[in-house]
Amino acid sequence: LEIEWLRAILHLILEIKQDCRQPNKFYSLIDFCLTIPKDRFLEIEDTERDSYIYHFRCIELNWSGLELALLLIKRLEALTCSEPSEKLNVEKRLSQIIEKEFSNIPLEININEGGRDFKMPLFLYVLRYTFWRPRDMLFYFAAVFAVSKEMKERKHIMISDIVNRIIKSTTYHVINSEFLNEFKSTLTNIKDVIKAFNGVKQIVSYNELQNILSGIIFNFSHKAEGVKDFKTKVIFLFEISFLGLEVNQEIHNRYGIKSNEAFYFNEGELPLKIIETPLFE
Repeated sequence: LEIEWLRAILHLILEIKQDCRQPNKFYSLIDFCLTIPKDRFLEIEDTERDSYIYHFRCIELNWSGLELALLLIKRLEALTCSEPSEKLNVEKRLSQIIEKEFSNIPLEININEGGRDFKMPLFLYVLRYTFWRPRDMLFYFAAVFAVSKEMKERKHIMISDIVNRIIKSTTYHVINSEFLNEFKSTLTNIKDVIKAFNGVKQIVSYNELQNILSGIIFNFSHKAEGVKDFKTKVIFLFEISFLGLEVNQEIHNRYGIKSNEAFYFNEGELPLKIIETPLFE
């Protein structure tokens, strides 16, 4: 019912704006901006016989790291009743408000990658665990600030290891509430799909990915039969930001992709062009 209702709304809007059989001057004065959950739109688009009608009439609402940092700053300024410090750059604004209002939180986190120790700014450390969405970001920082407040009352200082543990424990909550619950109504066996990757390396080859996905059928709620096609599976997992592509220099130059690790949330639909070419293999 929800899908059909949304589809009807979309068709109504398109008809109001484009139907020239009954021109109405009032309609020409109206513009529409309708936000739809991504999982629902994917269902509508996939089941729409003439899905081309949505081409160039929709856009993904993606957030950059800078925009997420600004969102966090504005939330913290409102929470703490702080005066906006817009003359400073984003990094300094965020550091300033954390130092002032949450002084026991470290601004840099110690991490170990490949046997090497180095420091990473708190915001970037949290960002790497998210899907680059506001709700994810706020979940993580809410957990950090809650523990910070409690520790400050006890006159304890938070160290990097404590922040690490908070972020890792919050990740399970984010995955379950913000990821699995969001897409399980579209891919009904999404938990089984995710389990297929248990114990798998973070970076896998084309053949390894084929072996992982070949053993499971994707049961989409809007399809009568399960999907077995490998690339259809990959495209869906890429569109929900579960999978990304490791990009070499040739692909960088040919497609203008900026990131070495290309996901939907940081490169949009551009990497989908690669999946449809022999370069993906």
